[in-house]
Order: sequence, then structure tokens, then C-alpha cells
Amino acid sequence: MSIAKNIVQDWPSSFIARSIVQYDPTLIYGADFSAGVDEFQYPSQATVAGNIDGIGGRNNCLRIVSTAVSAAHFVGSLSTGVVNKDMAVRLLVRVPSSNTVVDGVRIGSPSSGNLGAFDGIPQDTWVPVILRGTVPNVNLRIYMRASGSDTFADADDILYVASFETYQLEE
Repeated sequence: MSIAKNIVQDWPSSFIARSIVQYDPTLIYGADFSAGVDEFQYPSQATVAGNIDGIGGRNNCLRIVSTAVSAAHFVGSLSTGVVNKDMAVRLLVRVPSSNTVVDGVRIGSPSSGNLGAFDGIPQDTWVPVILRGTVPNVNLRIYMRASGSDTFADADDILYVASFETYQLEE
């Protein structure tokens, strides 16, 4: 399967049209979490575990669990992004109905880079999230969100990720 076909499967039609016509997307990083946490090994105010099975019919999931500290809750990676280039991130996320505050996700970098957020994720269903933009750092973070904010204090809320892919959209 070509990269172009892989990147556009299950993506919004407005993004697909631009991707096929204007870009030859290059897969930079792909994680399926079957071997553990892959590159996402730097949690802050969270714990992280990989290769979690049986979550809504999926195996090999990443589980991020929040702590009670009032702060940003995230897990960071090394070398999963593209510095100052048009890029896209595609991930599959799930918010359990047992959560009391976490209802979203944001992808950003340590240097104030932000690819975007998806808030109000429907509970107990796998939701594809596609974010596009530029970041000033190759290290990307998966932030847990509560009511549109990265900062909250709630222990034991969970965010599951079933896949995480980054693509460079320009040379």
C-alpha cells in the first residue's frame, strides 16, 4: 500500500483532497504499542503503560492515567515530530465513561508548539483524531484535556491511544 493511500484512509474528505493533489506524505513515525509504550516514555503528572489489551475490542493500546496534581498531564516522546515543517498526526483515542473530568486530547511539543486539540470526545468509543500544523521541536506530547484545558486535578482518569502516526506533508 502506498503512503498516499495509507495516509488518507479514514481521513476527512477536505484533507484527503489536499493530500492527494498537493502532497506526497511521508510517514515519519508509527506506533502500535504492541511492544509497550514505544517512544512515549516521558510522563508528567501521569503514568503510562503500553500493550494494554481488550479495550473496546482493541489490543495493543497505550494507557495514560492522570495524577491528582493540578497541572498539565501528558506523556512525551522523542523524535516523533518534524521541526518547522507542515505535518499531520493521526491517532485513535478512547475516553472511558468512568472518567470524571478527562474528555479530550491535545498534541503539542515542549517548545510551545501545538498541532491542536480535540475536546468533548464521545465516551466508550474509538475516535480518530487528525491534527495538522507545525511544531518547533521533534519531541511530541500527548496531553490529556478536561473541559478544554490541559490543567486539571483529578487522579485516575484515563486516555487510551490505539495508534499514533506522524506524517511530513512538505519537503
